[in-house]
Amino acid sequence: MNLYFMNAIERLEYKSDGITGLQIKACALRTMSDAELLLKELNQHIEISSKNRSKDEFPFYYLLNAYCHLFIDEFEEANKYSVMAIENFRVCGMTWNEAVGHWVLGLIYRTEKKGYLYLAELDKALAIVSPITADYLAQGDYESAMRCDQV
Repeated sequence: MNLYFMNAIERLEYKSDGITGLQIKACALRTMSDAELLLKELNQHIEISSKNRSKDEFPFYYLLNAYCHLFIDEFEEANKYSVMAIENFRVCGMTWNEAVGHWVLGLIYRTEKKGYLYLAELDKALAIVSPITADYLAQGDYESAMRCDQV
């Protein structure tokens, strides 16, 4: 799949080994059947998380779900799950991951050749990342500020 998407997915910040494993599987997708199997697994995780009320895991599952749908050229579903991920990241207070979600949604729009929406999503991501960068610079954490600039 597109290296831009893999780069974005790899920038997510999380603390769960389960999500790490799913991220690795998503980046290793090679065939449509791989993507469909991962979608089934992600949907099971969503169902389990809803029963356990683990709301902090939902946005990660949604974003990986969007990536899988994109892999099998289901753009409408990819858009839907990206928006769900962004909203859930916002609710959970995961601003960095919210910015990554906007980045991924922008890349989906770019793939669909919707240039204006692509640029709008990148602007939203920059609006989130810019204050984070400024905070790191104010604290003297130049390494983290550089990481923000790279993203």
